[in-house]
Amino acid sequence: MRELREDGHIHEEKAHRAHGPSSKIGDVRGLGLLIGVEIVKDREKNTPDPEAANAICAEVFKRGVYVLSMGSYGGRVIRVAPPLIITEEQADTVIEILEESIGKVEKG
Repeated sequence: MRELREDGHIHEEKAHRAHGPSSKIGDVRGLGLLIGVEIVKDREKNTPDPEAANAICAEVFKRGVYVLSMGSYGGRVIRVAPPLIITEEQADTVIEILEESIGKVEKG
C-alpha cells in the first residue's frame, strides 16, 4: 500500500505539471493512482467544457488509452484510473498521451 500511495503521488504530481501550460485544465485531483482532470472553457471563471472533455477522451482512446469523462454538467472531469499493476513507464506514457490529446483539442 505504501508503494501505491507513493506511485499515486508521483503520477498526480506529473498531471499537475501538465496543468500549467494548458488553458483547458481547471484542476487536477487525485487519490492513489486515480486522477481527475477538470476540463474548463475559462480557467478564471472555471466554466465547464464537457464538449472538450469528450473530445479529449476520444483522442486519448484513439491513442490506446481508456479514460472516462465524468461529473456534473454533462461530464467535465476526465478520470484516469489505471490498473494497480501499471508500471511507472506505462503511467508516464498515459500522462504524455493525455497531455498531447489536450493540446490537440486546444488547438482545434
